[in-house]
Amino acid sequence: MSPPAVRKKPVAIPRLSLISMGNCGVGKSCIIKRYSEQVFVSRYSPTIGVDYGEMQMPDTCVALKIVDTSGNPFFFECRNEFYKKVDGVLLGYDVTDMQSFTDLDQWLKELRNHSNTDLEDIAFVVCANKVDGVSGAKRVVSEAEGRRWCQKHRFAYLETSALTGQNIAEVFKTLVEMIKYGQSGKGKPRVSDADLKDSAPLEPTAEQATATEKVMSGNNAYERLGVSRTASKDDIKKVYRKLAMLLHPDKNCHPDADEAFKRLAADKKDLLGE
Repeated sequence: MSPPAVRKKPVAIPRLSLISMGNCGVGKSCIIKRYSEQVFVSRYSPTIGVDYGEMQMPDTCVALKIVDTSGNPFFFECRNEFYKKVDGVLLGYDVTDMQSFTDLDQWLKELRNHSNTDLEDIAFVVCANKVDGVSGAKRVVSEAEGRRWCQKHRFAYLETSALTGQNIAEVFKTLVEMIKYGQSGKGKPRVSDADLKDSAPLEPTAEQATATEKVMSGNNAYERLGVSRTASKDDIKKVYRKLAMLLHPDKNCHPDADEAFKRLAADKKDLLGE
């Protein structure tokens, strides 16, 4: 009589918790839909959903829980519950919408305030979405601006299009690899020094370079701001806001951007008597 067969214990599959973050309308749901179902859906209602999937890695199979959060303030109480335990974040913005890019810092703040995990232990991939240009809207956030922001935080950066599928699979592959790298004890889930070193050097836009050089070469506050001595306070404030957007060190990679921004701020105070 043959001995009874030994039942093998099921192999536990590690599960990673991923979450999408970003303003309404940047295409987070479309990115997840494109990845999980290989389809593009142009219309999506603001909501919170959960997708499950698996990714085969060279050494193991990884189970994925992907939480698709809405950027609508109405869903704040719901989405902050998913911040408690998260391994990786898909942080998205629309390259044709400057506000969605500017608000990335606010999304980091919201996650920091409500997550039980230190942000240094969370993997981030930033999706510069809608690079296909099909909508006809003008791109207002350059690749250089996006990459500079990501380099500052040591986040991975990818230009994506849910419509064409550009880099969609790479988003999730990169997240999983960064998480596994961090969990292996070899370091934090961040872009490595080698990757940063190998990145192509960033260049300021022509408008940023012109504004920086103008402020650096001006002989006085009026020249640096480009206003007349009879300019009203409202005119000075308007010019300052425009230049500040161009010169801010987080967005301008010109080597003199930091000093130019400091001079601009000082000139504004002098001219307005602040």
